[in-house]
Amino acid sequence: MTKTITRQQIAGSQGEAFVRERAHDMGFLFNPYGQPEAGIDGLLELRDPATGEVKGQLVAAQVKTRDDDAYTAETDTAFEYLLDARDVEYWREGA
Repeated sequence: MTKTITRQQIAGSQGEAFVRERAHDMGFLFNPYGQPEAGIDGLLELRDPATGEVKGQLVAAQVKTRDDDAYTAETDTAFEYLLDARDVEYWREGA
Protein backbone atom coordinates (compact mmCIF):
# COMPACT_ATOMS: atom_id res chain seq x y z
CA MET A 1 0.00 0.00 0.00
CA THR A 2 1.38 3.42 -0.96
CA LYS A 3 0.89 6.55 1.05
CA THR A 4 -0.84 9.47 -0.61
CA ILE A 5 -1.54 13.12 -0.02
CA THR A 6 -4.76 14.29 -1.59
CA ARG A 7 -5.19 17.42 -3.65
CA GLN A 8 -7.67 18.62 -1.00
CA GLN A 9 -4.99 18.31 1.71
CA ILE A 10 -2.69 20.51 -0.37
CA ALA A 11 -5.53 22.98 -1.00
CA GLY A 12 -6.16 23.17 2.75
CA SER A 13 -2.53 24.00 3.39
CA GLN A 14 -2.64 26.64 0.66
CA GLY A 15 -5.78 28.11 2.23
CA GLU A 16 -4.07 28.51 5.59
CA ALA A 17 -1.07 30.15 3.89
CA PHE A 18 -3.44 32.56 2.14
CA VAL A 19 -5.17 33.46 5.43
CA ARG A 20 -1.80 34.03 7.09
CA GLU A 21 -0.71 36.34 4.26
CA ARG A 22 -3.97 38.32 4.31
CA ALA A 23 -3.91 38.61 8.11
CA HIS A 24 -0.35 39.91 8.00
CA ASP A 25 -1.31 42.37 5.23
CA MET A 26 -3.98 43.75 7.60
CA GLY A 27 -1.46 44.03 10.42
CA PHE A 28 -2.72 41.03 12.40
CA LEU A 29 -1.08 37.72 13.24
CA PHE A 30 -2.42 34.30 12.22
CA ASN A 31 -1.19 31.29 14.14
CA PRO A 32 -2.44 27.99 12.72
CA TYR A 33 -3.09 25.01 14.94
CA GLY A 34 -1.23 21.84 14.22
CA GLN A 35 -3.03 18.73 13.09
CA PRO A 36 -5.37 17.23 14.03
CA GLU A 37 -8.01 19.89 14.62
CA ALA A 38 -11.78 19.67 14.80
CA GLY A 39 -12.79 22.87 13.05
CA ILE A 40 -10.77 25.79 14.38
CA ASP A 41 -7.74 26.08 12.11
CA GLY A 42 -5.97 28.86 13.95
CA LEU A 43 -6.16 32.10 15.89
CA LEU A 44 -6.00 35.67 14.65
CA GLU A 45 -4.36 38.00 17.15
CA LEU A 46 -5.61 41.54 16.69
CA ARG A 47 -3.21 44.46 16.94
CA ASP A 48 -3.17 48.12 16.07
CA PRO A 49 -1.23 48.27 12.77
CA ALA A 50 -0.20 51.88 13.42
CA THR A 51 1.36 51.31 16.85
CA GLY A 52 1.80 47.54 17.01
CA GLU A 53 -0.10 47.52 20.31
CA VAL A 54 -1.79 44.22 21.21
CA LYS A 55 -4.37 43.63 23.93
CA GLY A 56 -4.76 39.86 23.94
CA GLN A 57 -7.76 39.92 21.60
CA LEU A 58 -8.02 36.64 19.71
CA VAL A 59 -10.43 35.50 17.01
CA ALA A 60 -10.77 31.79 16.26
CA ALA A 61 -10.66 31.16 12.50
CA GLN A 62 -11.88 28.26 10.43
CA VAL A 63 -10.42 28.18 6.93
CA LYS A 64 -12.71 26.78 4.25
CA THR A 65 -10.68 25.85 1.18
CA ARG A 66 -12.15 24.02 -1.80
CA ASP A 67 -10.23 22.34 -4.55
CA ASP A 68 -12.85 20.18 -6.19
CA ASP A 69 -15.84 22.49 -6.81
CA ALA A 70 -16.69 26.15 -6.92
CA TYR A 71 -18.41 27.84 -4.01
CA THR A 72 -22.07 28.73 -4.35
CA ALA A 73 -22.46 31.77 -6.66
CA GLU A 74 -18.68 32.02 -7.19
CA THR A 75 -17.31 34.59 -9.64
CA ASP A 76 -13.80 35.90 -10.32
CA THR A 77 -14.26 38.63 -7.70
CA ALA A 78 -16.65 37.21 -5.07
CA PHE A 79 -18.28 34.08 -3.70
CA GLU A 80 -21.12 33.00 -1.49
CA TYR A 81 -20.55 30.28 1.10
CA LEU A 82 -23.54 28.45 2.52
CA LEU A 83 -22.93 27.51 6.13
CA ASP A 84 -23.08 23.93 7.27
CA ALA A 85 -25.41 23.64 10.29
CA ARG A 86 -22.83 21.47 12.10
CA ASP A 87 -20.21 24.23 11.74
CA VAL A 88 -22.60 26.86 13.10
CA GLU A 89 -23.43 24.70 16.12
CA TYR A 90 -19.72 24.09 16.75
CA TRP A 91 -18.96 27.82 16.59
CA ARG A 92 -21.87 28.68 18.90
CA GLU A 93 -20.58 26.27 21.53
CA GLY A 94 -17.32 28.25 21.66
CA ALA A 95 -18.99 31.63 22.19
